[in-house]
This record gives sequence, C-alpha cells and structure tokens, in this order.
Amino acid sequence: MQAATAFSNDKLWGTLSASLYIHPKTEQDSDVKKALDRALAELRYGLVGINHWPAVAYGSMTPPWGGHPSATLANIQSGLGFVHNTFMLEGIEKGVVRGPLTVFPKPPWFITNKSAHKVAERIVRFEAEPSWLKVPGIALTALFG
Repeated sequence: MQAATAFSNDKLWGTLSASLYIHPKTEQDSDVKKALDRALAELRYGLVGINHWPAVAYGSMTPPWGGHPSATLANIQSGLGFVHNTFMLEGIEKGVVRGPLTVFPKPPWFITNKSAHKVAERIVRFEAEPSWLKVPGIALTALFG
C-alpha cells in the first residue's frame, strides 16, 4: 500500500480523487489497518473513496470537492480550492467517503446495472418536473438493476 500511495502521489497526474478497495475482513488486521490509515493520511487527493466511487461525494453535494491543496499555480493539477462544502469547513486537505465493499441495490452508475437507462430517464423527468410522487418509481426502478 505504501508503494501504491507513493506511485499515486508522485507519478500520476491530478489530485482530484482516488479510490481504495479493501475487504472488511482484510481491514480488521491491525497491520493492514495501520497501512490504510497511513495511506489515507499521505495520499494527496482532494477526496479519497474507500470502497466507493469518489464522485458519490460530488453528487451528494455536501462534502468538499476539489483538488488537493498541494497544487500551485505553476503546477495546477486538479485546481485550487473546493466547491460544495455545505458545512463551510475551513483548512480542508481532503475528504474521505467510506462505504461497504458490496452494495444492494446495485447503483445505477454500475456498468452491470441493467436498468440504468430507465433510472436515468426517470431522474430526468423528476428534474424537469419535480414531484415526490416520482421518487418511489425511481427507487423501485433502481432496485431491479
């Protein structure tokens, strides 16, 4: 994990987001837990998702979303500053979003979700003409992906 963290920080371009995937049983090992905590502390990304697509944080609109503050005007990477940040947190270095390794129902953005196009159509209709009556249809369509 230390080598992957160094590679991500030093070789990859961009500082917006990163993902780590780890099985809960693996994470229970104290050495693995320490390595994960160290990786989270050292990764220079504005948002790190653990078992989650980092864009979930962007979509939820509450967590800060932006490049890591190590960027400069000479090396802008993923930009300076954050958007969203509903709670107006100051001095942000990064956000961390954590979730289970497997999820149910299958999120509509999963490539294997067979009803993603139907969910998207319902969401667009909801956005065009919002109504709480449309929410159950969105949820039920998403459940059967």
